[in-house]
Amino acid sequence: LYLGGKWNIFPEYASAGALGEIVFKYKSKNVYMTAGSKSGAEVEVYLDGRLIKTIIIKSETLYTLIEGTNYNEHTLRLKIKSGTLEAFTFTFG
Repeated sequence: LYLGGKWNIFPEYASAGALGEIVFKYKSKNVYMTAGSKSGAEVEVYLDGRLIKTIIIKSETLYTLIEGTNYNEHTLRLKIKSGTLEAFTFTFG
């Protein structure tokens, strides 16, 4: 897991504003993230370098990032476009 930009690390979560990003390789079909934002955060989701969707993070809840069709190795990149993201954890299915 790689964090790009300026992040603040707390015991339960990491937070970053615009220009922050998260990049990691995974081997799973689905990817979920527990996250929140006090003011709302716009986040672009890239799969293997291709923009697949933009999500708005608001209340602290579980967000579906990837709904895949195979268990091959992929690279996920999240780019924070606006607001402040509070990222708690990732889960896979």
